[in-house]
Amino acid sequence: MRREVEQSLSALGIDHIDLYQIHWPDPRTPLADTAAALGDMIREGLIRHAGVSNFDVEEMREFGETLPVETLQPPYHLFERDIETDVLPYCAERGIGVLAYGPLAHGLLGGAFDEYTTFPADDWRSAGPDFTGETFRRNLAVVGPLREFARRKGATVGSSPWRGCSPRRRWTRRWTRRSSARAGTPTSRRAPARWTWS
Repeated sequence: MRREVEQSLSALGIDHIDLYQIHWPDPRTPLADTAAALGDMIREGLIRHAGVSNFDVEEMREFGETLPVETLQPPYHLFERDIETDVLPYCAERGIGVLAYGPLAHGLLGGAFDEYTTFPADDWRSAGPDFTGETFRRNLAVVGPLREFARRKGATVGSSPWRGCSPRRRWTRRWTRRSSARAGTPTSRRAPARWTWS
């Protein structure tokens, strides 16, 4: 991990990383060891803040016994809201910032897919349960009415999910004040018109 941090610093031409997040828990490495290594790099000034991604409450609790978790980056969208039950309340109680990823359901809510959409073999969605078989058809059946609803509101399906993942919404605000949603697009041309750039 240290080598990766040092390589990133060198490649970017910077002397520190503001936020370094562990993308997945490593089953081969105790979480306490990972947290301790990050703590060392914070004390050395290589990174300023440490967070985690795709951790559940128990994993955050275990990590937090060695180093406080400052941010969590979980998947969160219309079709995947499990974190509302225990993860978001846990983060709110401890002041952990939440940076949701996939608010457009990895393209499902972008409005460009239909029942004929296929994905290349090297695209993880080609085998993802939300993008194959009956589940894919069921998800698309939800997007159709959303598209019509968004059209009536003068919006697009791609811009509508931001309201649900935005920290300004009541059901997100009650859990944490430090939250945001993260999405990607291959080009700025494909970004919904209502997105603001920061």
